[in-house]
Amino acid sequence: MKQLTNSASSLYSLADYIDDPYESISIDLLQHFLRALDYSAIVSITDRDGVITYVNEQFVRISGYERSELIGQKHNVVRHPDMSLRVFEQLWQTISNRKPWRGLIKNLRKDGSAYYVKSVILPVLDDNGEITQFLSIRNDVTDIIEVRHQLREQLTDDLTGLPNRMALLNELKECKVGAAAVFDLRNFKLFNDYWGIDIGDVYIRKLGEQFKLLEQSYEVKVYRLNGACFAIRPRQRLQKHEFCLMVEQVKYELEHKDILFNDIDCDIQLTVGIGISPSRALAYAESAVADSKAKFYGRAVVIKDGSDSGDNAFCWVEEIKEALRDGRLLAFFQKMCSAKDPGTGNDKYEALARIKLRNGRVVSPLEFLDHLKKTRYYAELTKEMVVRALEFAGHNRCKVSVNLCIQDILDTDTVAFIEQQLLHYGGQRIIFEITESEAVNDFARVSEFIDRVRTFGATIAIDDFGSGYSNFVYLVQLKPEYIKIDGSIISGIVDNEQSYLVTKSIVDMARNLNIKTIAEFVSSHAILERLRLLNVDFLQGFYLHRPELS
Repeated sequence: MKQLTNSASSLYSLADYIDDPYESISIDLLQHFLRALDYSAIVSITDRDGVITYVNEQFVRISGYERSELIGQKHNVVRHPDMSLRVFEQLWQTISNRKPWRGLIKNLRKDGSAYYVKSVILPVLDDNGEITQFLSIRNDVTDIIEVRHQLREQLTDDLTGLPNRMALLNELKECKVGAAAVFDLRNFKLFNDYWGIDIGDVYIRKLGEQFKLLEQSYEVKVYRLNGACFAIRPRQRLQKHEFCLMVEQVKYELEHKDILFNDIDCDIQLTVGIGISPSRALAYAESAVADSKAKFYGRAVVIKDGSDSGDNAFCWVEEIKEALRDGRLLAFFQKMCSAKDPGTGNDKYEALARIKLRNGRVVSPLEFLDHLKKTRYYAELTKEMVVRALEFAGHNRCKVSVNLCIQDILDTDTVAFIEQQLLHYGGQRIIFEITESEAVNDFARVSEFIDRVRTFGATIAIDDFGSGYSNFVYLVQLKPEYIKIDGSIISGIVDNEQSYLVTKSIVDMARNLNIKTIAEFVSSHAILERLRLLNVDFLQGFYLHRPELS
């Protein structure tokens, strides 16, 4: 390749300076290539000392400099101060040895803003193999680099510079190490309240530095989750006992260090939980920390591996939260048959919530409701079931009952949502079952709720009637249209004379008060016939109809 000069205004002229090294390659082909390069890339040419002799229009546009401001200068006119001098030393060493250099360079525009170019620098040789010039071809990758920086910022904790919770979740999913440990600094709230947030932030940064120092020796990666809560994961898969032993050692080493700053001597006391699971290691570790605090005052390292997840409140809440998000809440409907005229159109249905777990198993609220009621997700479940019940009732032109507990009725947001749905769908086909098994602390609020939904045509049923002494208070205060006799009474009505007499007295009392009765847990023909003799109005149970998915 002959020497390239700055006599041309575009790369069209470069073809005039190229000798065809192979007879089979045409000058026309090279001209087309160079013209395409001129349009698509950022191109510059320098002499052997690095002085710019040519720049194309793309270079002018991205740098913000005029061509006259660039010609005769070296490339450090656009060098960004963030770039290490070591990079350029390696660059010059490579091209001086007549080899091409490839790499990413951060440059500085004339207006002071940065841009990134993926660069190839080629030495141009004369007939004797001596370097005469350098050809630089660059592609603008600023958008790509900025997106990467944004993603990195989203995965980095601002205070400590450590990866954050989102980063840990992503990496646990990618690395498949199946283990994580959470370290929560004990009594940090007291420290923060006494010394103030600014000093508390210094404490967290210093603690993060101590964690970071252990990364290499223990072959772990450290994360800050929130507050004074950190986490680690192994860099490679370990046996359960190996990881647990390592976590104990990390805890011991950290707790035998002191953090000293501003004349404040801070001792480190950590509550630690370990989670072992292919997909839920962090959830189990956080649950283990909560258990350590609740049961062992934070002193014991608790390990959870999912074997006790059926009894684990945290895991159930996480499971239900994901099920609600993923649309795995299922609405089943079970028929309440008219005892006198079954199948004549007087039948009603009860809406029953079910959750489909990730493993495909369908579970009833009995397994998770007590845990869920302590979270905001319980209200989401109630709202969704109210909508499903109203839609089913409208589509099938029948009455449907939906269960509410006192927590629902006392939640102003849930009540407002229910009223909005009744206004939209109408309330004539909906029955609200108020669960008897929970204590009512505010009869005035409950009575107010009942009065308001009745203005939309909705009716009320008392669920589990007969299971406690408070039922008669309900009956006087709430004046329900229906009472559902508790299943524990109905199941013994054939063999237990006391159950039979209790049922009879409830039916007689309800009839005198003009209240319809519903017997649930009808599981056999014998129970069915005995209930009919007692003139129960509606019957519900597996013997008559198994719940069906809408």
